[in-house]
Amino acid sequence: MYDKKIKFLWIMFGVIALSSCHETKAMVEDTYIIIWQNDNGNILEIDRNVKEGSLPTYNGSTPTKNSDATYSYTFAGWDPQISAVYENTSYTATYTKQFIGINDNLPGATPHLSENGQTIQYGYYPQTHIQDESLISALNLLNETTTNGWYFYEGNYYCKETAQLFNHENYSFDDKTIIEENKAYWFLCEPITWNVLKQEGNLYFLLSSMLLDTHEYYTDYANRNINNQNIYANNYEYSTLRTWLNNDFYNQAFVFNNSYIQPTMIDNSYITFDATEDNSLYASNPTQDKVSLPSYQDYLNENYGFESDVSNVSITRQAKTTDYARAKNAWCNTTTAALQYNGSYWTRSPSNEFYYAAWNVNSGGYLSTYAVDGNSHCVRPCITIKI
Repeated sequence: MYDKKIKFLWIMFGVIALSSCHETKAMVEDTYIIIWQNDNGNILEIDRNVKEGSLPTYNGSTPTKNSDATYSYTFAGWDPQISAVYENTSYTATYTKQFIGINDNLPGATPHLSENGQTIQYGYYPQTHIQDESLISALNLLNETTTNGWYFYEGNYYCKETAQLFNHENYSFDDKTIIEENKAYWFLCEPITWNVLKQEGNLYFLLSSMLLDTHEYYTDYANRNINNQNIYANNYEYSTLRTWLNNDFYNQAFVFNNSYIQPTMIDNSYITFDATEDNSLYASNPTQDKVSLPSYQDYLNENYGFESDVSNVSITRQAKTTDYARAKNAWCNTTTAALQYNGSYWTRSPSNEFYYAAWNVNSGGYLSTYAVDGNSHCVRPCITIKI
């Protein structure tokens, strides 16, 4: 649209220049038109009859760009860089951006404890599919992303994702829309709801209520040698899952305010999974983490609200995939109404039987092991925050 506007201006000014009987042929040939525009395409100034070889000068007010909920903008110069005139030229204003954060009153920017004390909302992540056609039309017109590559529109953040379905299954979103492979969908970025597993004073140990995303535990079965130590595929310290949680997920989910997160020393010794002191080949070193996963033993801890039985179906350990996770290759249960769209998700604990497997929670809530390269497994992160 902006290109058409500029093209029209070039044509109009060309007609005017040619039709002027007061301009000589030499004047037409050695002068040019310079257009100065904002980054949204709005024309700021038009300079006519700029002499060939001269340096064009912008004489208008300093260009401005309105702040959004995340950034303020400062004029940084012109694109392309101003140079001597030898042809009709358009210059576009450019800006640097400064992070200004989000209003503390916006849900998710700061922890919000529910009235019953059982859940906390904190952080943001894409979750719910957008079905409203008028909203989708408006979102499709947006051409500028802000934080995390998300789009800001009328007070909310949105994420656009191309669906990749597990095994080309016939899945749908919660609103009953059938998910089509390789089709782009819009998702609302919403506050993350966390279950309170434990509170000690102003410290809260939290587990996400929903299965937010998918990721493999590690990429393959290969053993590695790191610092002269044999590292097995199910080593949590060096897993790609731990790296993703403490970098990609952490930076995305808490980009607006991470000040409440408490880095925590995580125990990855044999006592956290199904091993013994004399048989703990796959244990790893303790890790200092901002985001982690509960261990095998955590999911058997009655103090956290879980049953202490490994193999039985457990409602307390069942968790449902978000619309977004389903579009990100998550496997989910479609066999019964009771387990509809429940997913399987990782613990941080290695299997003590197989070097290439780690413990996970299945859709029914029972614990089992699975190969570490399963990229349709979901992630149910845990954090410790200080309020």
